[in-house]
Amino acid sequence: MSFTKSAAQFLSPIIDVVPIKVKIIYDNFPQEMKQYDQWVAWSHVEKEDNTKSKLPVYINKFGQLGQASWKTRERMHSFDDAKKIADSSELIHGVGFVFTEDDPYTFIDFDKLVPDDERHKWLNRKTFAEWSQSGNGLHMIVNGKVNSKTGSHLPSCRRIEMYDKRRFCAMTGKLAGEKTSEIMQDQMVIDAMMTAYPIDKEQTNSFFLPEKISEGGRNTTMWAYACSLSSSDSNDVTKLLHEA
Repeated sequence: MSFTKSAAQFLSPIIDVVPIKVKIIYDNFPQEMKQYDQWVAWSHVEKEDNTKSKLPVYINKFGQLGQASWKTRERMHSFDDAKKIADSSELIHGVGFVFTEDDPYTFIDFDKLVPDDERHKWLNRKTFAEWSQSGNGLHMIVNGKVNSKTGSHLPSCRRIEMYDKRRFCAMTGKLAGEKTSEIMQDQMVIDAMMTAYPIDKEQTNSFFLPEKISEGGRNTTMWAYACSLSSSDSNDVTKLLHEA
């Protein structure tokens, strides 16, 4: 399928695909992660609310690109199948891994790194690390678990985020740090980061309802507002509703 910017090519809420230049190096992906059927295809897209996001996607029988859900097992694939989906269209940029309770990994996300950033000190670990598709973010994956109720860690100022479940990572295979494809056991670095970047509860739960909500963004905006009022993580609220 040839690349096109025709809006008719996409399904709501996707209105366009954002071209990217990062080459996906599949051979650098950790082999042990490829054994899990927790993969999805992804694209960098522009949405109806004018935001840009890396989303799990699929191509329907009419050649239209739509947003896929990765929150159920039925929507996840083996690595080989996810790669086949990604290779089927130029509208799809690569594959991503979904972290769940069934794998031993923690995903550590460094956003907006600069050359003199003090966070570079964490990259001397002998474990898999890669540059994000933007080129100024970095993913590190270790064998270990986050010690928190929600399984996610949102430190103050979003300096470092850590997740061991309920998170999707768009992978590039562009190695960073020690430039290894091996994932190492490193509970120590998880615990050290939790200490170095304590959670700012007030900032994490703060939410400002915008004066005007863009068309197509009402549901997500009001949902985030409701969660902030209850001082709850949105994943916890969703889980409670499903268990009710």
